[in-house]
Formats: sequence, C-alpha cells, structure tokens
Amino acid sequence: MGSTASRGKAMGRAARGLAAGLCAAVVVSGCATKKDLKQVRDELVVMQARQDSLFREMQRQNRMLLDTIRTAFVMQADAQGQTSFRFNELADQVARTEQVLVQLQTLVGQLMDRLNRPVQAAPQQGIPAGSSGDAAEAYGMGMTSMQEQSWAAARVAFQAILDNFPNDPLAPDAQYQIGETFAAEGDTVRAVAELEKVEANWPRATRAPAALLRAGILSEESGNKAAARNFYNRVIQQFPGKDEERIARERLNRLRG
Repeated sequence: MGSTASRGKAMGRAARGLAAGLCAAVVVSGCATKKDLKQVRDELVVMQARQDSLFREMQRQNRMLLDTIRTAFVMQADAQGQTSFRFNELADQVARTEQVLVQLQTLVGQLMDRLNRPVQAAPQQGIPAGSSGDAAEAYGMGMTSMQEQSWAAARVAFQAILDNFPNDPLAPDAQYQIGETFAAEGDTVRAVAELEKVEANWPRATRAPAALLRAGILSEESGNKAAARNFYNRVIQQFPGKDEERIARERLNRLRG
C-alpha cells in the first residue's frame, strides 16, 4: 500500500500544480495588448496540452494500479468482506482525483473561449475596464462549481479573484467561499483558517462577521469548544448590533450552559 499512497500524493501535487498555473493566467484585464493576449493564449494552449497528456497518463496508471490491486485482493480475499471494501474505497479515491482533473480541464476551455473574444478598448487611466465584470464572471464560475460540488474547481475561480482583484467588493466573498469548499471536504482546520482571513483582510466587509461566526460554528461542531468560544466572543465584541452578534451570543450561552 506504500506505493499506492505515493501515487495518491503525486496525483494531489499534479492537481495542485495545475490549479496554481490556472490562477496565474485566469484573468486578463481590459488594458492588455493583443501581444499580451496572444502570449497568455499560447501559454494556455501549452497548459491544456500538458493537462491532456497528464490526464491520459493518470488514467493509464490508475487502470494498471486497480488491476494489480484487484488481482492481489482476489488472491488474499477474507471472509468478512473487508478486502472488497478497501478496494472500492481506493477506486472511489482514484475516481475523485480524475474528476478534479476533468474540472480543471473544463475551466481551461472556458478561459480559452474568453481569450478568443475581441480585445476591449483601452480603459481610462487608473481604472481597468471591466475589472469588476471579470471578478463577477470568475465568482459566477466558482459558485456554479460549488453547486456541482466541484470544490477544487471552485477554489481555482475564487482564488483568481483574490490574486487579480483583491480590492474588488467580491474579494471577501471569494475568500469566504474558499473556506466553505474546505468545510465541504471535511477539512475543518483549513476551512477555519481560510474563513478567519476574511476578517483579517477585510475587517469592514459585510462578510467579516459571518465568516467569524461560521468559523466558530465549524469549531464547535468539530469539538473544539475553546476555539468556538473565542470566535463567538470576537463576533460579539467587534460587531455589536449585527444579526451575527445575536447568534454568536446565543451559541456562546449554550456552550456555557
């Protein structure tokens, strides 16, 4: 099973590498020149080719791995059915990894379509033409992926907003949703850390109290009552009069009871 674990880690690194590459090229501002657009388009073509090659290679390796493990499990099958369970679990993990790659592949295609649109007119100095529109489009892609439970693809879209439009009104919402993707995957520690960044980076945003409250609820549900109390107290102290303050106070009182 050691080789299986190493293959899984390699697949994870490959998926994260693709996501990082997409984040770097996902949004092109309205002030980009035709030369800039051509360069990004060429890079995306190369990225898509590499991704297709990686996807095919991973499919081949996954099939070989599953065939090998299936043979070994059949030879060493036990009466309790544990072998069948472990094999099905591994097959599900492989399928989920391939699904992430498919999602990223789809996102590359969407970006290619966007780059093929006509170049926008030059913006006024200091005001990137269509920047908020670009952020809204990326946010819409992220929310669509959330509805489809494509958490990795959603993070790529939301991270693109943070990388390219950190001052856009949608940036705090994008950061909040990144936290929600990790919560959906069961990674409470990472979810709480990402949610806490909302208040840290945009303390006056309307999402700030909601993010701290959500971090408290996740902490409470995971059994970390000390962290939950800390988050609830922060909501109460920093956002008096808000609906989140009322909810935080109620949940804090229940923890004390």
